[in-house]
Amino acid sequence: MSATRVPGRRLGVVMVVALAAACGVLAAAWIRDRLRPRIEPRWEERQFVRLAPGPVGRADAPRETWLVPVNPTCPSCAERLRKVMRGARLERSRPRVVTLLVDSRRATALLAASALPGHEVVWDSAGIWRGRWGRRRYGEVLRFDWDGRWLAGHGPGGAVAADIPPRERR
Repeated sequence: MSATRVPGRRLGVVMVVALAAACGVLAAAWIRDRLRPRIEPRWEERQFVRLAPGPVGRADAPRETWLVPVNPTCPSCAERLRKVMRGARLERSRPRVVTLLVDSRRATALLAASALPGHEVVWDSAGIWRGRWGRRRYGEVLRFDWDGRWLAGHGPGGAVAADIPPRERR
């Protein structure tokens, strides 16, 4: 009887060791990613490929730009973008909402550009959002002033104007 249990016990030990090794590799990759130097986000249109033009000239430029990273194949990202657009219409400052297509190939980005809302749609072909800025969450709202300086970032669950009662808005 004990002879039949030994292979099962060995298999269990191998499985535990494999699981521990996988967790160790994942933890090391996460730590390495977090320790990598990042730069503060800055809105510079020339960094991205414009897919759908925006109606902005310097005279009518909004005080703020809201950049919303979206994976074009993600339905919840598109829903979050629609919510941000509703919120932007309620803001007194009337921010420009720029849809940033991330983690996608050019063909996918081009197809999505016409279907997604936003005052303008750009594609992150160089991986700036994830690589240089170190951002990870689709649907977050990155707020920039008129000169491209980063003001704040709000996660996908963060409040936008559509979530805030009118008397509490700025």
